[in-house]
This record gives sequence, C-alpha cells and structure tokens, in this order.
Amino acid sequence: MFSHTLSDEIPSKTYIDWFLLSFLAGNINAGGLLSCHTFVTHVTGFATLTGVELAKSHFLASLAYLTIPGFFLLGAMISAYITEKNILLQTPKARFAPVMLMVSAIMLITLIFGKIGYFGIFGNPIKLKHDFLLIALLCGSSGLINAAISSASASTIRVTHLTGLTTDLGIGFIRTLFGKHPPNEIKKEQFRSFLRLATILSFILGSFLGGMIYLQVGYLGFSIPFFISIYGAYAAYNES
Repeated sequence: MFSHTLSDEIPSKTYIDWFLLSFLAGNINAGGLLSCHTFVTHVTGFATLTGVELAKSHFLASLAYLTIPGFFLLGAMISAYITEKNILLQTPKARFAPVMLMVSAIMLITLIFGKIGYFGIFGNPIKLKHDFLLIALLCGSSGLINAAISSASASTIRVTHLTGLTTDLGIGFIRTLFGKHPPNEIKKEQFRSFLRLATILSFILGSFLGGMIYLQVGYLGFSIPFFISIYGAYAAYNES
C-alpha cells in the first residue's frame, strides 16, 4: 500500500490504496467542517485566524489557533519517526502499519467522545472550549496520514493538501504540452499528472460521500475513516 516510488512498477492495487488515503483525508476534512465549521488541515487558514484574533486583542483565542497546526506538525513528526526508526531496524513490514493504527485509534476516540457529547452538538459553530480537542485530534491524524504517504511516494504526493498538488499539476501540464523533454521524461510527467489529478478527485469524492454520511449520522460518520485506517494498517503490514 505504501512502499513504492514513481520509478517502480507499481501494482494497480497500490494506486487504489493511495487514492483511498486521499479519500480518507477528504472524509476527515468534511467531518471537521460539518461538525464545527472549520477545516482541519488548513494550516494557512489557522495562521490567518491567529493574526485576525491578535488584531482583535483576543490573545487566548489567537494562541489556541496558533497551537492547532502544531498538532498536524506533531502527527507528521511522529509518522516520520516511526517510519525512519523501522527503516533503521530493517523492519519494512512494520514501517507504516503503526502509523495507520494510530490514525484508527484517533478516529475511534473522536467517534466515542462525539457520541457522549464531549464536543457538543454536531454542526454547531466552533467553540474553542469544546472543539479544541476535536480539531487537534483531526489535525494530528491528518499529519500522520500526510507524512506517511509523502514518505512512501518520495514526496510526490500529499493527500491532505491540494494547493501544492494543483500547482504541480499545472506545471506538469505545461511541461507535457510545451516542454522539450525526452519522450521518457514526458511519459513520467504524464504519469505524475495522472496521479495528482486522481488524488485530487479522490479527496473530493471522500469529502462528498463523507459529507452525505456526516449530515445523516453526525459523529458516527467518523466510523468510516476508522475502518479505512484499520484497513490501511492491515494492508501496510501485509505488503511484500
């Protein structure tokens, strides 16, 4: 599911698994947006909110918004630590499975806490006292996922952020259409463009289907990313 680069002969199942992780990221983002009216992987947005709250002299809120992206960073660092540690220990089968198990645990905690009412009513406007932990959990899980797939794809694919992917997609289109590159380089660029476009579409599909489910069942919708991450751990552990 994970351990491939764009120079490998990648099985079609691996493509599907990569896109499934983008679907997962879109689903988590939709859950965050619909549960408390905020995106969970929008680091730029949280930086903006930090500045705006500072301008309003809301220092505590500003600090809270500044802290939230730190959980994304923490998730990415934990994922990288586990990945690099297992490379050094020469245990490739355990390389990404623990990361996905951590994501599944976070999703389960989110589901349980949501159902017992700790995060308040699903769909209410954001209240940092209630929603800080929710956003922190979702940001942390997104950092774990993003770092894992970034490491697996040699930093070519980001599944939680589409701005960079869209930029790379535009550059790839121009290189393919107007660049004077050798045929094998053009073929590689076409493949990268396909992979990026499919990742974007998978994210949108995850947001769409996730949105439909969250609107119907509220916090129970986090059971979908829970089961997907369990599958991700199983697939990562059993890959050759």
